Amino acid sequence: MELAMKVVVTGGSGFIGSYVVMEALKAGARVVVVDTVEPPADVRAAGAVEWQESDCADVEKMREVFQGAGVVCHFAAMTNPATTWQNPAEEFNATIGLSARIFDLCGSCGVRKVVYPSSGGTVYGASSTPFTEDQLPVPANPHGIAKLATEHFLAFYARLHAYQYDIYRIGNPYGPRQRGLGRQGVVAVWMTQILRSKPVVVYGDESVLRDYIYVEDAAALMAHSLHDVTSSGVFNVGSGRGTSIRELFELVRRIVDLPVHGEFMHSRAFDNRSIVLNPDKLHVLRPSVRLRSLEEGLGVTWAWYRDNLMQA
Repeated sequence: MELAMKVVVTGGSGFIGSYVVMEALKAGARVVVVDTVEPPADVRAAGAVEWQESDCADVEKMREVFQGAGVVCHFAAMTNPATTWQNPAEEFNATIGLSARIFDLCGSCGVRKVVYPSSGGTVYGASSTPFTEDQLPVPANPHGIAKLATEHFLAFYARLHAYQYDIYRIGNPYGPRQRGLGRQGVVAVWMTQILRSKPVVVYGDESVLRDYIYVEDAAALMAHSLHDVTSSGVFNVGSGRGTSIRELFELVRRIVDLPVHGEFMHSRAFDNRSIVLNPDKLHVLRPSVRLRSLEEGLGVTWAWYRDNLMQA
């Protein structure tokens, strides 16, 4: 990375975005976070972060922020598979429209590379064998369809404005800072329910496989974009291992030090049956990144939730 290159992270106060900010700070970047909420305290403590309190839909504000940026990481997101299953039209404006405007602005502001987090869990469809990046994606829900369309818009604007881009198809990230009050992020939701003495709701059985990756490891892999601004790529971000929802439940039950009561339900309509990613392409570029085992990552995550939610 060029010394003190400016890196802008939209959604940099969020779950994944905040870890990308940490990686940019480690790399020596001058980091600007665009978000409606302030970055977490531990992120601010890690280095000098400029916070621009703004919505990404504010085009003139984004134009101002993007000036002089070498890399823009567009991690602002307002939808997930659960929220848009019943209202797919949300994805047009919240995912595709907003992102397309951001990508166009990046080009007019002279940004050298744009980074976009796609959804490895929804763009491909379902399969019992690990997906590689060159397989034809067949998304089956509105979120995956919108993410795939946004990937294509990014490639279009990159060609139009002659900048580079990286797309990361992320599996199921988990770890500290993830909000556990919604319908996304099963580990966060379960740990929040356990700490509130509520039953853990388990959707699906042994056939429901997911590729879980600790969020800090995912961000370390995606730091490839910060060290290489001269090429473009599409990369899977995952562990390469499928874990069933029942297996995950048993791991969590063994790790936590509180009683765990499970309520087992059928899979939901918007859930893909089986998603496992082949991560070899990116791991070759980032061989120094050690992926935590699921058991190790869950232990660190539980310690964070226990310490933070019990003090709240």
